[in-house]
Amino acid sequence: MTPETHPTHQAPASTGLRRGRLGVLGVTFFVVAAVAPMAAIVGGSPVVFASVGPGAPAVFLMAGLLFLVFSVGYVTMSRHLTNAGGFVAYVARGLGTRAGAAVAGITVLCYVALQCGLWSQYGVFVAQLVENRLGIAVPREVLLLLSLVVVTALTARGVDLSLKVLGVLLVLEVVTFVVLDVVVLAQGGGPDGFSLQGFSPSSWAVPGLGVAFLFCVSCFTGFEATVVFSEEAREPRRTIPRAAYLAIGFIGVFYAFTTWCLGGAAGFGVVQQEAGDKLAARTFVPDLAARYVGSGFATVMDVLVVTSFFAMLIGFHNLFTRYVFALGRAGVLPSVLGRTNPRTRTPVAAALAIGVADFGMSAASPFPA
Repeated sequence: MTPETHPTHQAPASTGLRRGRLGVLGVTFFVVAAVAPMAAIVGGSPVVFASVGPGAPAVFLMAGLLFLVFSVGYVTMSRHLTNAGGFVAYVARGLGTRAGAAVAGITVLCYVALQCGLWSQYGVFVAQLVENRLGIAVPREVLLLLSLVVVTALTARGVDLSLKVLGVLLVLEVVTFVVLDVVVLAQGGGPDGFSLQGFSPSSWAVPGLGVAFLFCVSCFTGFEATVVFSEEAREPRRTIPRAAYLAIGFIGVFYAFTTWCLGGAAGFGVVQQEAGDKLAARTFVPDLAARYVGSGFATVMDVLVVTSFFAMLIGFHNLFTRYVFALGRAGVLPSVLGRTNPRTRTPVAAALAIGVADFGMSAASPFPA
């Protein structure tokens, strides 16, 4: 890369994103949607419970504090460099264009692998949901293609439409868990009631802490989206830091409070055993929902797990599209990927390229349908 094309270069308007489209809540919605709280609680919290038992809420809080400390330096850099390239742009500015190009290659490889894995899992989940709830056997590849077309179209259309869809899906996720938490609290929980014993070191400082912490950290994946949307944010020097702290704070508190309620619902003395027994079937959280609210509510939760996954894919597609766009604009990837639609100023070519790559690799994945 030449100095004129490295990731920190501010491109002319013809290759620029549309500015001023996202406020603090808009950026926060993209970040929280990419984290997929519903899917994280239903799929990740049982592993944490099986590892540390009642100490799960404390481990989620520790993971949140770790990201909060990291974000201080992360968002401080965003005040000095506004670029959709995120980490890549920071490395290029601090260590030079060669280091930036190397990080760009690693970033693209990691995101391609992550996207394909997520889409492959989503294909399995949505096919199972359609077959189990509607009694219709639809090939996984067909559902994948339809979903990818929708996600790619939303991304290509711009952040406004994606944000509206994410807003609806995210509110449904949060409200569902709020209802479950309130019902569990109103009924007094399980046989042990509620206490703060899970936050004491004797509960979380156990042999399974490493595994639990790893899964808790993975439940925050996607928070880096704050900086990636900086070019499209209003007053990015103020919007990005506020959105980052708000997103991490909300996610950490939401995870900790909800897992505390789930631990109390199962019973702090037996939650580790119960979560471990139901890991393979992935029914720990749905069974608690059916026990306290009803089987219909558990069915709703099954549907929302899939929509949560879908919201996460929208968030990640938008995130990765802006990475690819920034790299195309910088000359690291083909320049056509660094162009935006003249009317909407959205990175259409990058969105389409990612959609094609995701479908090709995820449809050929070994995940069973």
